[in-house]
Amino acid sequence: KKVPYEFHKWLCKYVLEYTGDPFHLQALAYLQLLWNLACRSDNVECLSWKYSNVSNDHLEFKYATTKTDPESANAADPRAVYSNPMNVYTDCFLGLALYLAANPDLDPMFVFPGRKQNDRFGKFLKKLSQEPAVIQKLHGMGLKWADLGLHSWRKGASSFMTGSSTAGPNIVAVCLRCGWSLGETLKAYLKYGAAADEYCGRTLAGLPI
Repeated sequence: KKVPYEFHKWLCKYVLEYTGDPFHLQALAYLQLLWNLACRSDNVECLSWKYSNVSNDHLEFKYATTKTDPESANAADPRAVYSNPMNVYTDCFLGLALYLAANPDLDPMFVFPGRKQNDRFGKFLKKLSQEPAVIQKLHGMGLKWADLGLHSWRKGASSFMTGSSTAGPNIVAVCLRCGWSLGETLKAYLKYGAAADEYCGRTLAGLPI
C-alpha cells in the first residue's frame, strides 16, 4: 500500500526525536529523500554528491542509472528537491544538514557512504514498526506495518503529486520523476522539462500550490 503524506510527516517528526538508535539522523535524511525524489530506495542508496548541484532555490540530484533506463539516457535529468521551512520535520535541507553535521568525516563522494545502506535503513524502519506509538498511529489511519514496504513511499509520493490538488503536476512529469517508462512511442515525443520537474519537487516538499 501507499504511505499517506500525513503519516510521512508524522514519521519524520518521530524519527528526528527518536533516541533509541544513533542512526536516526541518517535515517531521517534517507526517509526525506526517498519521499522527495519519489524514487526506488536503491536510487537513494547510490546518490552521489558528484551528481548533485545547487540551482537557484533548490538542490538537484541525478542518478547514474535507473531500472527502466539502464543506458542512462534520461537518468541524468536532474530531480529538483526543495526546502519547506513551514514544516521543519519534512524539510529535506534541514534533514541533510543535521545528518552531515553529525557525521563530519563522511566520504565526500556519496551522500550515504558505506555498503548496504538500503538494508540498514530497512532494518531501522522494522525496528520502528515495533514502537507502540507507530503501531497506534498506523492503526488510527487504518493501516498495518505489514502492508507497507520501502516501495510504499514511492507509491505515496506519486499519489500525492497527482492527487493532492486539482492543479498538480502533469502525469508525464510524474512518470519521469518516478523513473517509470512511458513506452517507446511516448518516450520519443514527451521529454523531460525542468519547470515540470521543479513543480513535482515543490509539491512533494509540501509547499503551498
